[in-house]
Amino acid sequence: MKKLILLLGIIAGTALLVYSGSITVTFPGTGSFLYKGETYKITWTNNGCSSPAVKINIFKNSIDQANFVEQLTSSTGNTKSWKVPLNYASGKYVIRVKTDPAEAGCIGDSGVFEIKSKMNLTPTFVSPKLTKKPIVDLAKIKGFIKVSSPAENKSYEVNKPMLIIWGKNIGSYTKVDIFLCTVKDDQGEKIFNAVNNTGMISWTPPSGKVTWPGNEPYIRIATHDNMYSGKSGLFKIVPPALTPPPPPAGNKVIAITAVINNEQTSNVGGNGDHDCMTAPHPAPGRAANAGEIKTGHFRDGGKYKDCNWWVEYYFHSNLTFDLSKIKGKEVVRAELMISLHESIMKSPSGTLATNEYCNSESKLFANSSFIKTFSIFEEGVKKKIDLLDPVRNWAMSGPGGQYKVMIKGMHDYVNNETSVCLRYYGDLILFVEYKE
Repeated sequence: MKKLILLLGIIAGTALLVYSGSITVTFPGTGSFLYKGETYKITWTNNGCSSPAVKINIFKNSIDQANFVEQLTSSTGNTKSWKVPLNYASGKYVIRVKTDPAEAGCIGDSGVFEIKSKMNLTPTFVSPKLTKKPIVDLAKIKGFIKVSSPAENKSYEVNKPMLIIWGKNIGSYTKVDIFLCTVKDDQGEKIFNAVNNTGMISWTPPSGKVTWPGNEPYIRIATHDNMYSGKSGLFKIVPPALTPPPPPAGNKVIAITAVINNEQTSNVGGNGDHDCMTAPHPAPGRAANAGEIKTGHFRDGGKYKDCNWWVEYYFHSNLTFDLSKIKGKEVVRAELMISLHESIMKSPSGTLATNEYCNSESKLFANSSFIKTFSIFEEGVKKKIDLLDPVRNWAMSGPGGQYKVMIKGMHDYVNNETSVCLRYYGDLILFVEYKE
């Protein structure tokens, strides 16, 4: 009996050692800008991990083996000097730091940051004699320009014309300059120089101007001397809507909207006290709106009087598509269109950034068989998921009729950690092209 107790004690002690550490990446942070050719310090904190040595991996867009870029040489401190390579593609990146050798829990991810090319900016000319005075004398400003379009919080697609509309009652001025600014760059980029003060002009956002939360753009309009100026509300520039190309002659395309059934499982527990029966629990995120699916998990806990309570929810969604029209047909293309409406994330206690319980991926099953994982990193982004093989096989050899797809989060169990990873998807349409 004593040997058994000793063995259990050793096992329990080992478990505590295995899960006692963590790593928190402190730079780069979410929304940081790093420029090619410049040197930065990657920094992190070691929270109880036994090994001081770490490996540093660079990923494009999100943590995924397919997005792996390179591994930096090992480092034994809490900082690593890194010169951003000139051959890196501009865009969003994530850094993962983990102990070497690996230890369970001793892993941390940076926030999503952006690598950009350095621009040769021409500074605004200010006479050296006037450097101590403001460029614009606020006392002499004549008025403000009301910018009514683009509208606040509205999304505008790249490569599609949008209207910029402003109030043209600005005295004797006949020309205005128009700038595209962001919350991180209030100087902005001049997109129109000395255009006629007509009160309206069309502008097409180029593909390189897609924005993300925390860097929303706005339009600023001003006279050449800034005596009149004004700006729009913050809006969004988003990727183009995903629409399927027209089918070749002789082929047909059907678009099938999903019939949605959102489901959940839940567990509630506590230490058995009577107070647990009346303990209040937080809502596990909002309910899915019409046409939305809800996936992921929600686990929380706390203390209510003498009760230590916990609650956990796991969400998945079943989509049904009527494919009776393609029974026996030769399918040449099948794509599920989907967009991320909202994501809600909360990391386990003691960490600032981790993908252990929440990342950008979700699992997709078709007729109870696992098909693939997919990832949408940003809210508002649309994606198409290739389902050609399973849909083609279903059409040729399946029973026909209802085709069922299930989408769920990556975890069915979160190891008693308080964490939240909820995703709301919408715009769910299956496009199928087949030969008649």
